[in-house]
Amino acid sequence: MSYLNGISSASGLGSLNGYTAARLAAQSETLKKLLAESPEMDGLGRATTSNVMPFSEVVKRYNQGISKSEIQAWVWYKRSVGVPMHGWEAYFLKEGEATKEVKVKTATLLYDNRMAEIRMAYPGEVLGKWIRDEESKSGTSYHIVRSGSGLFKVKTQDCSLIKGEATSNQKELNRLVEEGVLFYHGGELLPLPIYTFGNMYDRELQLESDKQYIIEAWGESIYQNHLKEISGAKPQLMTVTNPDEKERPIITAISDFAANLDTFFITQVREEYMDVESASEFKKVNGRIARKNAKESINLQFDGERRYTLQNVFIKWLYTLQETDFVKSSAIDISDYYLLNRPLRDDRLSKEEKAELKANAREEGEKLFSKFLHEVLTFEDQQRLDYSWNRLYNAQADIKHHKVPVGFECSRKFKSGVLQITDIQREGIAFMEAMGSGINAFDVGVGKTMTAITNLAHALYSGKCARPLIVVPKPTYKKWIAELIGYTDKKSGEFVPGVLSYTDVQLNDLYNLGTQVIKGLNLNKPVAKKSITIVTYEGFKRLGFGQDVSESLFTELVNIVGQSSEKSERDKEIKYQKFREMIGVGLKNTVADVDALGFDYVVIDEAHRCKNVFASVKADEDKGKRYSIQSAVSETGQKAFLILNYIQRKYGRNTMLLTATPFTNSPLEIYSMLSLVGYESLVSSGIYNIDTFFDLFVLPTIEWTANYKEEIVEKEVIKSFTNRRVLQKLIYNHILYKTGEEAGVKRPKKINLPMIYNLLEDKPEQRLPVKDQALTYINMIPLQRENQNKIVSLAKKSTEGKLDMGNLFRALAYSLDNALSPYLLDGQPEDYREFVKNSPKIAYVMECIASVKDYHKKRGEEVSGQVIYMNRGKQFFSMIKEYLEEELGFKRGVTYSKTKVDEVEIISSEINDTRKENIKEAFLEGVVKVIIGTATIREGIDLQKRGTVIYNCYPEWNPTDIRQLEGRIWRQGNQFEYVRVVMPLIQDSMDVFVFQKLEEKTARINDIWFRGDRGNVLDLESLDPQEVKLALITDIDRLVRMFFDQEKEELQRQYKRIRHSISLIEEIKRDIQYYRSYREKSIEALRAFLASLKNSHWLTDEQEEGDRVKLQKKAHQLHDDLEELLSATEIGDKEIIAMERKVDASYSMLGIYFSNKWYLEYLKEYVSKVRKTEKTVLKSKGFTIDSDLDLVLSTYTKEQDALTSQVERYNGDQDSLRWVELRKEIQEKKSALQVEGKTAEERAAEFAKLNYLLDYKVELPSRTEPEEEEAEFEVIDEDDSILELEALALELELELLAI
Repeated sequence: MSYLNGISSASGLGSLNGYTAARLAAQSETLKKLLAESPEMDGLGRATTSNVMPFSEVVKRYNQGISKSEIQAWVWYKRSVGVPMHGWEAYFLKEGEATKEVKVKTATLLYDNRMAEIRMAYPGEVLGKWIRDEESKSGTSYHIVRSGSGLFKVKTQDCSLIKGEATSNQKELNRLVEEGVLFYHGGELLPLPIYTFGNMYDRELQLESDKQYIIEAWGESIYQNHLKEISGAKPQLMTVTNPDEKERPIITAISDFAANLDTFFITQVREEYMDVESASEFKKVNGRIARKNAKESINLQFDGERRYTLQNVFIKWLYTLQETDFVKSSAIDISDYYLLNRPLRDDRLSKEEKAELKANAREEGEKLFSKFLHEVLTFEDQQRLDYSWNRLYNAQADIKHHKVPVGFECSRKFKSGVLQITDIQREGIAFMEAMGSGINAFDVGVGKTMTAITNLAHALYSGKCARPLIVVPKPTYKKWIAELIGYTDKKSGEFVPGVLSYTDVQLNDLYNLGTQVIKGLNLNKPVAKKSITIVTYEGFKRLGFGQDVSESLFTELVNIVGQSSEKSERDKEIKYQKFREMIGVGLKNTVADVDALGFDYVVIDEAHRCKNVFASVKADEDKGKRYSIQSAVSETGQKAFLILNYIQRKYGRNTMLLTATPFTNSPLEIYSMLSLVGYESLVSSGIYNIDTFFDLFVLPTIEWTANYKEEIVEKEVIKSFTNRRVLQKLIYNHILYKTGEEAGVKRPKKINLPMIYNLLEDKPEQRLPVKDQALTYINMIPLQRENQNKIVSLAKKSTEGKLDMGNLFRALAYSLDNALSPYLLDGQPEDYREFVKNSPKIAYVMECIASVKDYHKKRGEEVSGQVIYMNRGKQFFSMIKEYLEEELGFKRGVTYSKTKVDEVEIISSEINDTRKENIKEAFLEGVVKVIIGTATIREGIDLQKRGTVIYNCYPEWNPTDIRQLEGRIWRQGNQFEYVRVVMPLIQDSMDVFVFQKLEEKTARINDIWFRGDRGNVLDLESLDPQEVKLALITDIDRLVRMFFDQEKEELQRQYKRIRHSISLIEEIKRDIQYYRSYREKSIEALRAFLASLKNSHWLTDEQEEGDRVKLQKKAHQLHDDLEELLSATEIGDKEIIAMERKVDASYSMLGIYFSNKWYLEYLKEYVSKVRKTEKTVLKSKGFTIDSDLDLVLSTYTKEQDALTSQVERYNGDQDSLRWVELRKEIQEKKSALQVEGKTAEERAAEFAKLNYLLDYKVELPSRTEPEEEEAEFEVIDEDDSILELEALALELELELLAI
């Protein structure tokens, strides 16, 4: 049996086929005996009776591909930064010299390598391992410190050095460096995953400083290995010179990078743009335009020494542009009302018009700034800019998690089989081990819970933490406990083990920290070491801080949440008291304190509940508000921020968040979620505050949308993020995201209705023929139309005069309610029949449910499960239930598990947990056929086993909620291969508004999560919101007006551009003559000055004395420069102008007359004119200033004539040819799309055409228990996993018989 030699694990070879498994299971006792007695079978290992999977086995099983030396390097590093690494003793290096640690004596600031403030450190805090000392230019001495949170600086005078617990054996460390598993970095040694993670530009610079030391200590090959690893990890450079605009870095004109001289500056521009120096600036005063005076204007003089911000030069450049270079804005609007954010004082403009003007200024300003960086900056400055910007924001490399070792103890069994961690779950543990804090964003069914529990086991075992806290929603509380420590099955009476069953880890079940729970507990002392505490969100709210928590730490964290500190001490105290009350600092209404209980690690499940930490981008104190983006603030989110950051400050990066949907509908949410687990990491990445984040990644755009008055208007929206690659890198270094498809989770295929594209054959780009589409657009009934007219009237009324936001929001809600059922607004139906009849959405759902029931019954099958979701209209649920029972024949009073249930059940917040659980189990077993639910069913209630359709009758504003809702039936463990997610839509209702918001939010999230090897996370194409707009906006003339005006404006802009180009060509004929003349005369003027210089006393052999020595050197240098220029074969315009500046700066000091210098002034003017026209007008058509300009003029004249003919088709507005054509096009498109509304019965018939999908089923393995949180782990049946060598099964059986 030599073919079995070397097999250490059969994991991953697949399951045995049914025949072989049955044969082996039948002979299992004989096999076990033979395995125990036969030495020939040693390769297969020994059967074990231990309930615990020991640390050594876990390390061997889950660290394939990591060498012993790599593990030693990692273990040594972790010990050196303060983690005991219990259990890893076999990988400890020999003892050596003790390391030094840095301890704080007095409160002090921590800085990153660019001297940006990271945070405060307080007396008694041990910061980490001392690396070296360095002195700043000002003479201040700093300790360089390495901790689990990274590298930072701290003033030596505020700290002391103490003896650390870890030791360093130099001989052993040298061996690991020579083996290529440790890397030298500025006085410290780092394992590969740490060395190749972080800012690779800083790594590169440090390596250059370390080069000589590395070569002398270990040799050239070791240095080359360092260089290779950094080069391989360094992100691809983003450059402003890239011809593809989409691939350039997006540097906003209002960012610190553009507006701060300390961050970046320029001293010159290209010669064709020298006219920016003399450009006049203007301003508006109540609509009137006036020239700015000298004090108000920006003064530029490019002499090669004076430094200017990008923003200042950009403003001057804007005033050199022509009117045709702008679309809807102007130089004044962009510079004053966007860049400088000055108040717009114009009594003639309404509030809406002012907002539109500012929005246009922002959008056009940023497009022009991108052009400015690409065209106006010199190539040398562009290279400097690329390096500076990439080093700041595009330098972060990914973590090499596959090289991070993991190890812990756990139960050998889990639920009904052997516990097996999947590769993706192993990656999750390694990710958290390397990052310390992070967000696990595994998709539904991939295994967040298993990853979190095994990660805690890993952290507890190594000593990284001792008292972790888990916060979970109430519906999943029991499930978490079961998976942590197991439970006793009620039916069989057998114990079903959890992940940590049989280990020495204890569980503190504190639930909601209610009176009965805490009775008899001492909450003033730390919980036991190596124990996990679990609470619900309600319990989390009852946790606070003790008075012992440093007031300065509290103040610092509060100021981060508040974004700044107010000037008034009274205002500060009011704000601080508000936060004290919120998080319970020393308050009696909190029952326990985080610090008193000693929690040193926090895990929060369903952490999207904490995503609203910041309400908005705070206004600039000098310049007002730049971003009009708002978000609701969650008290839970702000409390989580303070507690999680307290844990990270005190214990290091010891926080983990779990959510399949970390954020969706606001950039504020992205920043909020990242700040929960990596605020200091954001700072070290150059993102010092929320303003920097917005400047880097957020750029609002203008889009045509339908508003609450059913009008088509322009509106500022955020549909995508700028610098996506940088943002993705930032996100992926804090959030580990895995789709179900990546993890191999076998979910049913999801079909969204309305279905317009070929999703059944996985061809989302292929449009279905009309006859094969399944749409959900339903006509309003007269009562709904009457209500909608009143609602629109209310909305219009609320905007007349002073804006009435209360009425406005009421109108929005009324319209959505009316679309669900007119009875939500007014009136009471006589009975369930009248309610359904007059509620088209509900009638549609009833018809669909009936068709599914009939389909199954005709085939003699059990009826599959269906879910109706409505987060409104709960008072009518009983009528829906009655309709289903009386009209469709669903039964009441069916016995399940010794209790009575109905085939139609209601789940809402009013029913207790026991009843809810019973309904869920009955639905999974096929006893309950239909569930009608509110938002209560979105989390923690898995209905996948027999669920086939979910009807979303009340569209949510947030894609997160939709995703959570779909996950109730769209998950592994469903016996049907297809599920349908149906969204009925009422024509002419506010559904169009909701869909537009979903489109914006979905587009943003798709943009963030998209990678080359992954499609969009949210299936936007299956909803096709653009077509939904066409479907729901029935007034064709409104649509025609939108497209007509857009086309007409664009034609007018094109016509203006061509007219301007023609005028420039006519002017340039004369300008070229002047340019050539002044160029020759300028060269002659420089020759004349050179002759004067040669004849001066400065170039004689006599040595000058005193201050005149410097002038003599300057004269010699000027002579050499002039000789070099004037003797060149070709003399460029740029070189002539640069030499003029040198001469102009020196001639008066040297006392030499510079005659005819005005020629060079004229040359500078004509260089800008001629070269700019050549670049913008001539080169675009393939010409230069040496071309035949009459031919150029002829080309542009033909284009003008063609445009004139095209514009004539728009004359007459609604009577014009183009209006008629557009109207016909839209009518044809609406007709071709078949988007007109139909009755509920007609649309239900389209739904029923897809009922054949119910025939496709999956064979599921039988279970002895209800399936909870399917596929959160990989369960291997013990009988089937004895050998797991399917390919060798028959041969093996023969060998066993022979033995």
